[in-house]
Amino acid sequence: MADRNLVVGNLLVVASMAIWATGFPLAPILLEHWHPMYLAAVRLAAGAVFLIILMGLLGRLSELRWAPWRDCLAIGGLGLGMAAIFLTFGQRLTDPVVVAIIATMVPVISAIMGAFSGTERISARLMLAIALAVTGGVFAVGGFSGGAIDLQGGEILVLASTIGFTWFSRASVERLAHMRDLAKATATMMASALVVVAVALTVTGFGLIVPSYDFSATSLAQIFWFACIANAGAMALWFVGIRILGVTVGGMHQNLVPFYVMLMAVALGGVFVFDQLWAALLVILGTILAQFEPRQFLHVFSRRRVP
Repeated sequence: MADRNLVVGNLLVVASMAIWATGFPLAPILLEHWHPMYLAAVRLAAGAVFLIILMGLLGRLSELRWAPWRDCLAIGGLGLGMAAIFLTFGQRLTDPVVVAIIATMVPVISAIMGAFSGTERISARLMLAIALAVTGGVFAVGGFSGGAIDLQGGEILVLASTIGFTWFSRASVERLAHMRDLAKATATMMASALVVVAVALTVTGFGLIVPSYDFSATSLAQIFWFACIANAGAMALWFVGIRILGVTVGGMHQNLVPFYVMLMAVALGGVFVFDQLWAALLVILGTILAQFEPRQFLHVFSRRRVP
């Protein structure tokens, strides 16, 4: 039963990351007409509305009534909300390749947080698994970008965003454990949307940014997918997956995102990059090693050979 749960957890996180990856090609298109701060706000707000509607259709809105809103505001607002803001400004000051490389550090950051909180033990096997996953993620980004890396000064903001998202994920699992996954995703996204929308309106009011947005039919269709499917839908699956696997192992799956983006590019007529295939295999090996000891595979194999 435990092995079956792990399989389910891994499949859910794979689905989450694959869906999340579909938003990457849309981001630069939307940013041609949307200010990054406005795009971050509408992404979270529309995602929250989508999840609320979904809960209503499932007859589960009453779960939000009993949510610990103080914790949800702290975790979603400070964690996911501030992570979105840091990432928004970090992306403007940083090469996208560097952003993707820093994002591969989620399992490392999660393991360190777990060690300091006493909820996770960093074993030699886990360290090797993380090293494989991070190496694969970095190679995948390099293969997708052609290896061009340019440091431009926003790296600290992107790192802060990655730390914030990792803390948000761990805190949601640990402090909101009594909530069901969909309600947890909905409540925290509502809180994050509240914070980011408030910040966007504040900086606009003080004249710090010039409003830029596009409400054409094409843009709204892109926003729907970007915010509701690639963001909110992926987040709902992410919460189910990390409840089973933990954030450290779940974070390793994030390093497959460049591979998924490459597969989408191939489907649209792009070129298959074999370096990314080997990088993806490193990530997969790391996630397997983190969850199963080698002797478990030997035991299963020997058991199947017994007549």
